[in-house]
Amino acid sequence: MNFSDLRTMARGMVPQAKVNVVSNTVRDLILNEGANKVAEGLLCLPTDDYFNVVAEQGNYNLASVVDRYIASQSSGLWWYNGSNWKQLNPRTREYMDKKFPFWKDDSSGDPQRFFIEEHKLVVHPEPDTAGTEYFRLYYFAGTQTMTSASHYPMGHDVEIVRLRGASWAILLYWRKTALKIIGKAEGNELILAEQDFDKEVALQRLLLNRKPELLNTDEARLKSIIV
Repeated sequence: MNFSDLRTMARGMVPQAKVNVVSNTVRDLILNEGANKVAEGLLCLPTDDYFNVVAEQGNYNLASVVDRYIASQSSGLWWYNGSNWKQLNPRTREYMDKKFPFWKDDSSGDPQRFFIEEHKLVVHPEPDTAGTEYFRLYYFAGTQTMTSASHYPMGHDVEIVRLRGASWAILLYWRKTALKIIGKAEGNELILAEQDFDKEVALQRLLLNRKPELLNTDEARLKSIIV
């Protein structure tokens, strides 16, 4: 469904949410927020971005260096040393404090590891050189805001066929939010609406994680024997 379809379906799903109660502007905000919530739940928009290395700087604001970051992929962060790309080891602040108790005072050099904490990406050691697009982060992105009737919730300008099912989850997010606005914040109807949304996201996650093309691989057969 595109944005026009979602808008139409939204009114039909909650007929009590008339325009004089939930304006078109509020409806659109809810649908866009729902799209982003579903993307967060499914981690369905993998992408990657390059960004610049600043010498002697170990902290980078994710909102400034990559677009719509939600979570990192397993490929994580890569560093270009001027001739080769190297994958950095993902760590946590707790790990750094335990294994490298003085890591904040270490000399700069080639980055070896990184961790992500809320809005901040931290590399260690700090790079000792600057470079244009010397970092590359693989991550899952959030959605772009739909403004045009022809926009799609996940692909924006184009429809991503494998994510068509996400539209229903978005509408269920709208339903549970609209019910709160129109005064049905208590009782079974709202509880069921919230459960319906959670179940649909879980179902779509299950469907997206299917890998039928791998069923006949040696790895899959070995796994079935071990299990």
